[in-house]
Amino acid sequence: MFSRGERIRTVAVLAAALTVLCGCVRPGEAVPQRVDLATLDVGSNSVDPMTPPASSTEKYGRVLESVRMGEAVLDPVEVDPTLTNGISNRTAPLPTPLKAAGILAEPVREVLESQDMLAGFVVSGSDANFRGKAPEIGSARLLTVLLLRFPDDTKARLAARQMNATDAAVTADNVAVRIAEYPGAFAHWRPTVPTMAATLAHGSFVVSVLAAHTSPDQAALLAMVRKTFDAQLPRLQDFQPTAPDRFADLPLDRDGMVARVLPFGAGHWPPPTVITADTDANAGWSASIEIGGVVLGPRATRLMKHFGFQDPIEVVAVNGNNVVERFPDAVSARRVFTKERQAANPATMIDTPVGVPDVYCNKLDQHPASPAQVYCHVLYGRYTASIIGRSPAHAAQQSAAQYALLVRSE
Repeated sequence: MFSRGERIRTVAVLAAALTVLCGCVRPGEAVPQRVDLATLDVGSNSVDPMTPPASSTEKYGRVLESVRMGEAVLDPVEVDPTLTNGISNRTAPLPTPLKAAGILAEPVREVLESQDMLAGFVVSGSDANFRGKAPEIGSARLLTVLLLRFPDDTKARLAARQMNATDAAVTADNVAVRIAEYPGAFAHWRPTVPTMAATLAHGSFVVSVLAAHTSPDQAALLAMVRKTFDAQLPRLQDFQPTAPDRFADLPLDRDGMVARVLPFGAGHWPPPTVITADTDANAGWSASIEIGGVVLGPRATRLMKHFGFQDPIEVVAVNGNNVVERFPDAVSARRVFTKERQAANPATMIDTPVGVPDVYCNKLDQHPASPAQVYCHVLYGRYTASIIGRSPAHAAQQSAAQYALLVRSE
């Protein structure tokens, strides 16, 4: 079992979410410890909670609706109980065809655009821990599931068929596969490659599946795809999609969580953002997704397994490398924080910022040119935060500022 610090060193970006809380645990209600914030060295960082912009946009609303869809996506362990490992930066909202094409084959982007894709979410799981690297096909069982939304049932059905046809046409070796239990599904595979892709329309949604096994076993791959549809379709029954003309009305800051995250610059509200990168034009597992300015719901939080989030976190705000978690109460937050601090590698621990009651920092094993050199956990009340610094001094100021921001956000 890896400590959170070890997981972060392997992932390197989007540092895992932390868990730290400030205050003593005594019988009765936990009360955060008070410090004189004026004594903290926060550098040039602002410690004043920001207010979200008065109005949003359809662009930002698509990101927020995609985040909401994370509450309707299956967990890979529902398909195969061995798929307990998250694939680094492969579980995230997909608000546009461009972002979805980072996971799917690049030519599929035109299909998604032509059918007016509205929003989406992707989740990935594996039975192996690749330590932040792209998975090697054939070395493990892998599953990636995309849930994509379209304006209506007709466009979803067309998208499902065209997505499969376009992806299959990328390689002449692809062969069509029939799924008896789902006659409306489309699937294909290459008999010499241990992967299979499938799409299925369900109402205005399309479920896209990319499954991989340790050998080109068609029966095993078909079983993974079938079980994925079995698990995913019932989850859509309770999801209430937002009307497209109301996307701009979705709140920019759920429960005031984004306001508690240290911003990139003083006075700069972090807009809902999704950044994708891919090194392969074909569908696969090489894509990486980073998110910012969003609040993950309880289910999406638990699907982000590469972050190493711990129960009983309620919601999480993510802004690039900076993350704030909310626990049900201060006691549960401290319990998790204490567990993670004890699991941290003592050999990499460095001095913590002066005056911050509950914080610990670790030097990361990174290339000297990497901007991620130090990782700190900060705790206040029922909130914890993770900070990535480019040097010990920078991380200390960032951590002190994050602590002060949590205090001032009460």
